Amino acid sequence: MRCKKELPYDKCCFYCEKGAIQENGETVYCQKKKQEVPADQVCHAFSYDLLRRKPEFPKLPDVELPTLD
Repeated sequence: MRCKKELPYDKCCFYCEKGAIQENGETVYCQKKKQEVPADQVCHAFSYDLLRRKPEFPKLPDVELPTLD
């Protein structure tokens, strides 16, 4: 029995290096299929492109800065 490895990203065409994101941001032109596909779709030729990742930065706590007065 194979254990499933949890990935730090979602497998979808939006993050694939074979896809070109269209201007509307909802579709991706797949070079493999030679057609536009929805950005949340995935196929067997998926290969993750690290540069398309948009990391979520943690929010810093609100801190009152001291004044020099």
